[in-house]
Amino acid sequence: MNALSQAAPMSLHELDEFFLSDEAPDGSMALSNLDGFLTAVAIGPEQIKPSEWLPRIWGDEAPEFLSEEKANRVIGTILGRYNQIITQLRDDPGRYQPLIRQNEHGQVIARDWVAGFMDGVALRFHGWQALLKSKEYRNYFAPIAVHITDAQGNSPLKPEESENVKALIEQAAELIPAAVRSIDRFFKQTRQLGEGGPKLGRNDPCFCGSGKKFKKCCGRH
Repeated sequence: MNALSQAAPMSLHELDEFFLSDEAPDGSMALSNLDGFLTAVAIGPEQIKPSEWLPRIWGDEAPEFLSEEKANRVIGTILGRYNQIITQLRDDPGRYQPLIRQNEHGQVIARDWVAGFMDGVALRFHGWQALLKSKEYRNYFAPIAVHITDAQGNSPLKPEESENVKALIEQAAELIPAAVRSIDRFFKQTRQLGEGGPKLGRNDPCFCGSGKKFKKCCGRH
């Protein structure tokens, strides 16, 4: 048994305190950002090894752990949350809940979680195009995308998708979990196509509902 598996995991509250401490690099993610990041990695178009995504959590610097035991506890807790997301979405999707923070008035503030999620999307952005370019299934992304704005305050949503922005933001606590479950199902379906599941002919209509042939739609990615 390795040291990582022997280390007692932290609570998520303890992990949050670690991210706020001097041990964590200034550019590291906070707990809500981390949870969004882990979720995107867990449900995305392909499996990504922890050796690739773990360093992204810390930004430009590595953390200065006070001991090897502390390092194992922190990393073990992060991996534990990642595995929990995967297990819940596989075995009991209704149990999945993102770690989205609330302000002192109990209002859900989803922007941090979404920022972390988009960092996870960026790891395999090309692969996410099968979802983002689908006329039918890109709606799954709307409850997440509504919290994204550029430097000018513009949203990536199309005008017709932005009509209910206020409602989407106010219902983030309910809509984001549902969006994650839908995106997870979408990519599980696309992965099955590449892993011996039911095969689509390249001239068959694409499963995403775009109306295009598979070879000119999701089959391109």
